[in-house]
Amino acid sequence: MVDRRDPDLQGAELFEFELDQDFPATASDDDIETDAQSIVQRMLEEAMSYREENIEPDQVDATDYYFGREFGNEEDGRSKVVSTDLRDAVLQVMPSLLRIFVGSERAVEYRPERESDAAGAAQATDYVQYIVHEDNPGFLVFHSWFKDALVRRIGIVKWWWNELTRKEETKHTDLTENQVMVLLQDQEVDVKITSTEQVPPAMPEAPPTTVYNVTVTHKSDKGDAKIETIPPEEFIYSPDARSIDDAAMVAHVRDVPQEELLEMGVPQELIDESIQQSRTSSSTMSDDLKSARHVEEEHFWVGDIRAGTGERALIGGELPESLLPVVYAEAYVYFDGDDDGIAELRRFDCIGPHFKIIPDENGEKLGTIVSSRPFAVITPDPEPHTIMGMGFWDLLKDVQKVKSQIQRGMLDSLGLAIDPQQEVVANAVNMQDLLNPELGGLIRVRQPGMIREVKHGFVGPDTLPVLAYYDEIKEGRSGQSKASQGLDPDVLQSTTKAAVSATVTAAQQRIEMIARVFAETGVKRLFQGLLELVIENQDQSRMIRLRDEFVEVDPRSWNANMDVRINVALGTGLIEEKIALLGMVAGKQQELLQMGSPIVSNVELRATLARMVELAGWRNAAEFWKPWTEQQEQQMQQAQAQQPPPPDPAQMLIQIEGQKAQAEAANDQAKLQLETQKAYLEDDRQRDKVAREMALKEHEIEAKYAIEIDDRQIKNKIERDRMVMDADLKQLQAMSGGGNAQ
Repeated sequence: MVDRRDPDLQGAELFEFELDQDFPATASDDDIETDAQSIVQRMLEEAMSYREENIEPDQVDATDYYFGREFGNEEDGRSKVVSTDLRDAVLQVMPSLLRIFVGSERAVEYRPERESDAAGAAQATDYVQYIVHEDNPGFLVFHSWFKDALVRRIGIVKWWWNELTRKEETKHTDLTENQVMVLLQDQEVDVKITSTEQVPPAMPEAPPTTVYNVTVTHKSDKGDAKIETIPPEEFIYSPDARSIDDAAMVAHVRDVPQEELLEMGVPQELIDESIQQSRTSSSTMSDDLKSARHVEEEHFWVGDIRAGTGERALIGGELPESLLPVVYAEAYVYFDGDDDGIAELRRFDCIGPHFKIIPDENGEKLGTIVSSRPFAVITPDPEPHTIMGMGFWDLLKDVQKVKSQIQRGMLDSLGLAIDPQQEVVANAVNMQDLLNPELGGLIRVRQPGMIREVKHGFVGPDTLPVLAYYDEIKEGRSGQSKASQGLDPDVLQSTTKAAVSATVTAAQQRIEMIARVFAETGVKRLFQGLLELVIENQDQSRMIRLRDEFVEVDPRSWNANMDVRINVALGTGLIEEKIALLGMVAGKQQELLQMGSPIVSNVELRATLARMVELAGWRNAAEFWKPWTEQQEQQMQQAQAQQPPPPDPAQMLIQIEGQKAQAEAANDQAKLQLETQKAYLEDDRQRDKVAREMALKEHEIEAKYAIEIDDRQIKNKIERDRMVMDADLKQLQAMSGGGNAQ
């Protein structure tokens, strides 16, 4: 019986009846391996038959519709044009979906389970994004993934850990014996002596020295996470499966070159046996969808199996046996391999058209117990309780076929209107002249009236409303129209901004609905699987560049149970509206910060500003805003708390007023001193003037009356008066200086 308490084993009840029937109470190892081979083979064959009979034909038709191929009901001499509504709708949706998941925004983030996981969750988000877009061609993977889902109903991505062994070879010359012995002690290198030489000694009596030339080979094992889009024809599952997790069997079946199988450790005799079975078996993989995916309508495959013959087709001859690929299946099946009554999820590697289980290194054929299936599946319009839903082909196939027929009839009508049919009298018209397409050519007739045109009216104007009607049906089903994309000037020129915004937003909601489905079903599972993959397999740290900084990433310390959060929302408006809203939020946050509100800090403000930059198209917001964490915020607040408190505003006002009064007093004193000095200089100038005038009059009197005047008494008096005034000025200056000092 099945233990339903284990979430990894949910859905194993599908196996319950078979386990009770196929296993006795005490089964031997050989019996269990035989039952495993029988059950796995039967499940794979049933799943392949179900896919080829019920799924692949619709996928082939959808692919033909996407490429605009003919329907098969065309008539010679009539128009064969095919409308490309499916392709137009897919190409209109693809840019928006890729911008959501591969653009600057982070559509997926890891949410910490505990407070101690916060730093690891942020680093894990950046690191897994790095794995997807730097270690792998993330854009091309998502492009193929989404296109498969939109056109062929289902898109599948697979992830795995790729182990690589690299060899680095270096050559060393003139090594001494001791140096060679040191190299030989290193277990991680392979030392090979290529040649030896005898070096003459420095002293004549000393023996010659032997030096060695060696080649050192260093082997390094390095692994990395890989993701790949699986072609729909290579993915099979139990027909009654409701989801990937509860399916009794899920498998990846493909043709693998023999060299790859040998590297995987598959014995050569098992490969040869599988090739021989492929030549004689009629159970082969269908190539219909693989051929339909190519633009060429007919494609000759080098190395493909001819349907029903088991032979490989090769242009110009048969493929050499060494180049023949072999069918290889990687099946994940719920199976009770230890006979304890509980079915475990096991991986079985099978080979050949009969899916023979490849034994492990111990020779057992019971597979390997695994925790999950490394597949992420998306479908645009999922149906409840099924893995595969509907794609755009299901919505538009009738529209494309009807529009093609209308367009063909319109073109046929136009051709008949331009080049109408002619009615001729037999044996009365030269048919060779009539069939001559040369303009202005002569047609020989036996008598006039032997040729008459059959009039046909052009029905184009009558068919245009019908085409417009089906275009409206197409727009309603796909959600894409010219008005929603802002491309219809007739609608936009007479429509308000609010109406245009509502139209565009409504179309975006349809795209975001598909994006949300993709995120919740496939993208979330992919990122959860990659997180578990790197934690389980990356056994050493790695130095990479994240957010313009080189950081050391060690996933071993992360929590594998972190939740995956989806950031793809519904009905959130245009990018411009989001940026405008975030601008308002940032302004309010700054106001609250200035008020000292506890509900916001620089951490939240930086997150808002970074989000605006990301929405504007820059993936790395650290180019504009430095990273800021809660710890840095707390350290800044602690440093601010240790600083002395700011002075009281009232005390600061008193100090400012006192300093202002002192400055005014000093200014007044300086003005008084300046006025005093000016008065002194003016008085001194007047004294000199009086002295010069007195001297001049003295000379005039002496010259006129021939007498000598004794003016010493007058000069002495003037000098005494000057000294008194100088003393008064110095005393005044001293008083002024003392006032300033006080």
